[in-house]
Amino acid sequence: MLVSCFAGVGIGAAGSQNTSAKATSATPSPAGNTVTETVTASAAAPAPATSTVTVTAAPPANAAPPAGAGATIEEGTYSVGVDIQPGTYRAIGAGSDCYWAITKSGTNGSDIIDNHIGGGNLTVTLKAGQDFTSQRCGTWSKK
Repeated sequence: MLVSCFAGVGIGAAGSQNTSAKATSATPSPAGNTVTETVTASAAAPAPATSTVTVTAAPPANAAPPAGAGATIEEGTYSVGVDIQPGTYRAIGAGSDCYWAITKSGTNGSDIIDNHIGGGNLTVTLKAGQDFTSQRCGTWSKK
C-alpha cells in the first residue's frame, strides 16, 4: 500500500513565493513493519509578470487627409486639408434653406471668406487653411 500527502505553500519574508512540498509514503517492509520516508522539495520564485502596452499616435495637425477622405461632404463643419481634401465640390438640387460658408481656419467661423443662402446646383472651391460649413444643403461631391 502506498500513501502520499503534500502540504505547504508559503510567502517568504522578502515577498518572494517559496513553494515546498512534503511527500510521506508508507511502504511495508519484509517483516511487516512500516517505513516512513519524508521528502522536501523547494521551487524558486516565479518570474515577474510582463505586460504589453500599445500606443497609437495621432497624425500631425498639418497632415493631409487620407486618399479618398473627403470625396463627399455631409452637413457639418470641416477643416480643409485635415478633415476633407482641398478641391471643388458640387451640391446638386440643394433646397432654398441651404446655407454654406467658407471661413478662415482658427477663427471659429468669424472670418468669412464666402457664404451663400439658397438652393440650386451649388459649387464651392475649398483650399487648405479654410473651414467649410454646410447646413441643409444635402451631400457635396468632389468634382
